Parts: sequence; C-alpha cells; structure tokens
Amino acid sequence: MENAEKYCDFNDSAGRQGDESSPCKLAPVVEGILGKMNFPYRIVFSLRQVTGLSAHETEELLNLSEEEVEYRLQSAKEIIVGELIKSYPANMLYEFNLVYCDTVVNNVMNRIKDL
Repeated sequence: MENAEKYCDFNDSAGRQGDESSPCKLAPVVEGILGKMNFPYRIVFSLRQVTGLSAHETEELLNLSEEEVEYRLQSAKEIIVGELIKSYPANMLYEFNLVYCDTVVNNVMNRIKDL
C-alpha cells in the first residue's frame, strides 16, 4: 500500500468520489498503471475512455474487429481494477451506498422466507 499512501490520507474518508479537494486522487495512480500496461490494451483504453472515440472509430483507426476492441477494452479495465485492489483498501475504492441497503435486505429476507 505504499503507492496508495503517496496519494491518500486514509484517516479522511470524506469526499472520496469525484471531489477535486479530496486527499485521494486516483488519476496519477491510474496513469501509472496505464504506463506499465501492454500497448495494445493501453491504446484501446486511451482511445475509448480518455479520448472518447466510439467503438467503431477505434476499430477503423486501429484496423481491429469489434470483438478485439471490446476484448482489449475489457482487459484493460480489469488490469486497472486489479492493480488498484492490490494497492488500496476496499473502502477507498468502493462507496457503500446506503440507498440500496433496504432493497438488498428486503430481497434477501424475501428469498429466505421462500425457502
């Protein structure tokens, strides 16, 4: 977790997602992960997610099939998530959203009742 500590104050959980004033800024970490990623995955991720090209535009630009673009994009996302999970505790990456809590509990209880 030494990389994470460079960018995050783990004692402050306020404003983790999308808050520019947040002590935890993942952009430099993600950039580092992208820099180490194999080029075929990095280029597709960058064109689709960073530059905003459509799947069709990416296919044409790189002369790849639709399936290959989708595969490389998905693989790149999995690599990024995997690397983040290695460096950060889950509570820094995933916000527990209480608005779904009642629904989840009710669904679980209904399924238990049906057993």
